[in-house]
Amino acid sequence: MGEVIFHIILMIVIGLFLKESYGIPDERASDPIGPAGFPQALLYLALVLMTISLIKAIKKWKAEGNKADKETVLTPTVVGVLVSIIVFIVLVEYLGFILGSVFLLFSLFYLLGQRNWTKITVQSLVLPFGFAFVFGNILSVPLPRGYDVIKALSYFIY
Repeated sequence: MGEVIFHIILMIVIGLFLKESYGIPDERASDPIGPAGFPQALLYLALVLMTISLIKAIKKWKAEGNKADKETVLTPTVVGVLVSIIVFIVLVEYLGFILGSVFLLFSLFYLLGQRNWTKITVQSLVLPFGFAFVFGNILSVPLPRGYDVIKALSYFIY
């Protein structure tokens, strides 16, 4: 049943995007399709494919006899991952991207079963610096810098 609900919610979101795509101005369009043509074509294709997938999900749900899932989705690992991500989102503005990512990756590696502390530490330090270099320096994507001392140090990195 969850799969059917997910399909319906996703179809509503796609429909909202499609409605908004009709507001794209096309005064100076040089092609007959206009600037909204490509996004609208993709959204219509997504709706068609989502409808087909919804029909398959409904058939699967009916074939299973409308029984509820016996498996629990909220295991301690899943809850820990969700809490880690929420804490990262809240603290990334204060700690900056690199320090926040170090804490996030450290907790995620531990929660997902990695017990080699050397590997966790190395990966938790190397990955944020690598991402900050690629996105902050090469692609010029503004990343959260944090406050005070952390902000000053972040200028040396990205």
